Amino acid sequence: MSTQLLGYLWVPGLHNFLGVREDMAKLNVGGTVLDVAALSNVAGESDQFVPAAGKVLTLSNTGTIAGGDAWTLAIAAAKTLTVSNSLTLAGTDATVMTFPSTTATVARTDAAQTFTGIQTFGSAVRTTASVGTAETGATAVESGDGNYHKTVLTVSTTLPAIAGGANLAVGKLLYTMPAGAIAIHSAKMSLAITQTQGNITADTPDGGLGSVIASGVVATLDGTATFEDILTGQTFNDCNGTAEVKTVANQPMVMETGAAHTVYFNVADGWAASGDAAATLTGTVTLIWSFVG
Repeated sequence: MSTQLLGYLWVPGLHNFLGVREDMAKLNVGGTVLDVAALSNVAGESDQFVPAAGKVLTLSNTGTIAGGDAWTLAIAAAKTLTVSNSLTLAGTDATVMTFPSTTATVARTDAAQTFTGIQTFGSAVRTTASVGTAETGATAVESGDGNYHKTVLTVSTTLPAIAGGANLAVGKLLYTMPAGAIAIHSAKMSLAITQTQGNITADTPDGGLGSVIASGVVATLDGTATFEDILTGQTFNDCNGTAEVKTVANQPMVMETGAAHTVYFNVADGWAASGDAAATLTGTVTLIWSFVG
């Protein structure tokens, strides 16, 4: 059976009155055969092929409309959809993809892209190029372009054992910079020391960031420059969870290729008797730095 489509067409002959499809049912559209044998087979229904008034559906090749669940292809009046290659489009129902207002090329996410003009992003651009390594007890979020970096460390770790009753400096490795020359431009720490045994609660130690781990029988960090060469030691209010917040800027610290590339939190004090076996260190450290190469 074939029917010539001239406009609005209701095709009751494609089903019999029981809703059972008649084999070999066809629509002929401008000389092109449209196979509707797989359309919905709901009892008592007739299939419809309804072009909008004054609109034309052009089929350049024979095609088959698959059966099963209902589907919709909606093209606004006076609009043209041209498909020149075989494509598979996949996504989530009811989502909307908005294309540029002028002719453009769609960018890929799995290969390098070249962009022209100023690009505006709603959040910091994450990077994995030329980044360092967050050490145990710290996690890093890296932003930048591979040369200029912002590293935000979230710290939740334990300080080395503090014997107590004497001067002592200890340190904790937080981050290791990549190999090559590095320039640290700015640094911020918001860190809290929390006692776990009740002995050092009221201690007010000297804590900062340095490229070398602090050690020795000292009560402050200023006796060795590398104990606090990233962020000068600050006097903490206590060791009972109060964060010490300090920012330094515009004082570049250079790590030459052969120099230490590590970032330590260092702390020193004349600790109270009995000390603390596992005082915690929590908070954040932010570093603004450049990979010089």
